[in-house]
Amino acid sequence: MAADWGEQNRIMSFTILFLLVMLPLVLLFVGVGTTIFYRNRDAQRKPTITAWLALVLQIGMFIAFVMGSFANSSDLILDILWWGIVIFGFLSGIREFRNNVIAAMLIILISMFMAAFMLLLVFITSM
Repeated sequence: MAADWGEQNRIMSFTILFLLVMLPLVLLFVGVGTTIFYRNRDAQRKPTITAWLALVLQIGMFIAFVMGSFANSSDLILDILWWGIVIFGFLSGIREFRNNVIAAMLIILISMFMAAFMLLLVFITSM
């Protein structure tokens, strides 16, 4: 029973560490994004198709993962697909930065969240 309690404490400490890392990043992204948006309000355009595609892929992948759609699939294929979408979203967010700051910040933030979430899962399952 004592080993289970220690395991729960480690999982909780990783979860708290995850939240402590993500919360300042969210606040930083919101602050920087609104500052840049209000400075260059006239230069903002509609998001490009790659930005929309990255956003839809990221949200779809996260929803499918949470719903358990990948329970019977290969872990290797899931990891390649997950990290591919994370990298595609991150690169799309960087490319989108000139056109639309808010969309770029959202895509980059979701990419960072997905990367941190997968790393958290890797750390928890490796214990």
